[in-house]
Amino acid sequence: MSMLVDERPAVRNGCERSVVPTELRNMETTSNFMQIGSGRHGSYVTLNSCVHKNAVGSAPLRSFEPIEQRAREALVSGQDIVTARIIETRGSVPRHRGTSMLLVEDGSKFGTVGGGRIESLIERICRDTFRERESWHVYDVGVSSHINGQRDNSGGSVKILVRYYSKERPFEYDEMPLPVTTAYIFGCGHVGSALEPVLRSIGFDIVMVDDRESMVSRDKFPFATQVWKVPTLEHGLDMVELNEFSYVFLMGYKQEKNLGLLRAALKKPHAYIGLLGSRRKVASIFRMLEEEGIDVSTDKTVHAPIGDYIKAETPAEIAISIASEVIRVRAELLQNGCSH
Repeated sequence: MSMLVDERPAVRNGCERSVVPTELRNMETTSNFMQIGSGRHGSYVTLNSCVHKNAVGSAPLRSFEPIEQRAREALVSGQDIVTARIIETRGSVPRHRGTSMLLVEDGSKFGTVGGGRIESLIERICRDTFRERESWHVYDVGVSSHINGQRDNSGGSVKILVRYYSKERPFEYDEMPLPVTTAYIFGCGHVGSALEPVLRSIGFDIVMVDDRESMVSRDKFPFATQVWKVPTLEHGLDMVELNEFSYVFLMGYKQEKNLGLLRAALKKPHAYIGLLGSRRKVASIFRMLEEEGIDVSTDKTVHAPIGDYIKAETPAEIAISIASEVIRVRAELLQNGCSH
């Protein structure tokens, strides 16, 4: 019988709900934007801003402190808020669709929509919105940079929806967060333990799973979302409710464990499966699955051996190589219109 070390409810992943006013949801994209009418005091305008493509904004909020939670808390405490959310991107831009920023009446700010001049521009607009109290505007902001003193306009552009919410009508706030991406780490050995804080630092909720009692405890992983002690790793994988936003990391301490884990993981929905092991061991597992009629070599969601090749040797270095791969996979899914 399994023993659940941490009994907090499992994280439920969900799809992002559109926050775009109805008048904008079916609007076709054009190269030259103009005002397209009004909707509850809203209008559509075009802006140009010069920013550096690699500008870095403020650090994103941790997954357990979403902007949406901060927004609701501010409204309930009696403060007006203004939000800015990227609703469409084109070309090379600093942040992806769904990224949002929150400004509170007391002057506090959370999140970022790109940093640099683009953020300064949108932040100024948001602060003006407190005074004007118009419900919404959409801004199309061009992204450009300076190269050797010359302005380069070949960058992309972002559409940013700016919305005002009054403390007098907190019930009108209806924005929803992006789906929570959860990392399920099966095997809490040296690499799994090193990987947990790295993935947590880039926005993942973490579930640690192991069948060795000495390897799993809340003291060892105090900030993980869940920590599970299970009879076998395969049983642990059977227990979890994976979906298309799940990232699965297979780090069993024996090859037969990883074989069983991979076989079971392939039958469940997922965004990513990473298998720890040498090329020789990975090839052996793939051959055994192929003999069972399971062709893993063509499955693009399976990454084995796990991680980007950066000549990593120590557990900490391997964890960084894995995070590098996961960041790239997650960004590609977002760019392709998926919310993983």
